[in-house]
Amino acid sequence: MNKEFNKKMLSHEKKGKLVMNRYRMVAFSFLLLIILFVPTPIVAQDEADYVSYLYHCDTVPEAAPPGPWVIETLDEGVEVMSDGMLLYLNAYEERGEAIYYRSEPSLADAEYYTMGVNMYVERARGGWINDFGFGASDGQKDVVVMGLLDFGGVFILTNTGPYTAEVDLTVPADYYLVVDRSNIDPLFHTVELYRDHELVIQAPYAELPEYSLEIPTFGFGTVVSDTVWDYINYEVGYLLARTRKVSTKIQALPDDAFRDNPDQKKKALKQKLDEVKTKIEDDSYEEAELKLVNDVRSKMDGNSPDDWITDPAAQEELCELIDKICEYLRTL
Repeated sequence: MNKEFNKKMLSHEKKGKLVMNRYRMVAFSFLLLIILFVPTPIVAQDEADYVSYLYHCDTVPEAAPPGPWVIETLDEGVEVMSDGMLLYLNAYEERGEAIYYRSEPSLADAEYYTMGVNMYVERARGGWINDFGFGASDGQKDVVVMGLLDFGGVFILTNTGPYTAEVDLTVPADYYLVVDRSNIDPLFHTVELYRDHELVIQAPYAELPEYSLEIPTFGFGTVVSDTVWDYINYEVGYLLARTRKVSTKIQALPDDAFRDNPDQKKKALKQKLDEVKTKIEDDSYEEAELKLVNDVRSKMDGNSPDDWITDPAAQEELCELIDKICEYLRTL
């Protein structure tokens, strides 16, 4: 965490707790109004051309519900456009909000869920207004990542203050939010945010504000800024999300954690884990376990001089994660 960024963030909390009010209002209070009072989505003319292609989800164990995200333009001046590859939410000119949401009831009981986006801010008016946000109201807590170009960073607000990271929001990046409620003790539930495979924020789940929506929901949007989005997806459930976490942690390892050729090894392991995910999605659980043990874990278990990953701490952490996935697979 950047101390100067934290100092700036905390100084604004004195102004009538504007941080929390803006967080709750922008991130999900508008979404609640949409869910309760707008049963029919307001759809851009070309929405069907890109939403089903770019914005998707995978839900375990149930199939993801069909159809696009719901989009609500809260200011008529906000433009929602697509070139068939990217989604442009332009709210700079009209001081407005553009928010997408998707109800996901399975969040209420999920031990583990993730949300991934690739996006960047083209321009923003500046000041204490969130330029973008994404996350979930999961039936227990509001888990929302916010970005502020004026302060050069992202943050997750909690009841004890903001958890922050200083990053360049004008550069397209992959953001990956991980919520882990699998531990029997709620005090060990965690929220992690990765940016381009690097862990930038880790916060205690217990410190997050209480949920603001009765229906568990994923959402994303922009506020008084022009943003460009490449993809938004989410996964609810233990297996896919945990497998993705293994892949993310491998990609985040430093080069010296590998015996040699780190880029090549990372790419190969990602492909193997993608194959594991495919087998899980096909309900081929035994094959998924064999793939994990023989093609992934064996490359980092410390039992061979030819291990791809040689850092002892990384070996221990990754093998523990893989063992938990295999243990769960054997129950299916």
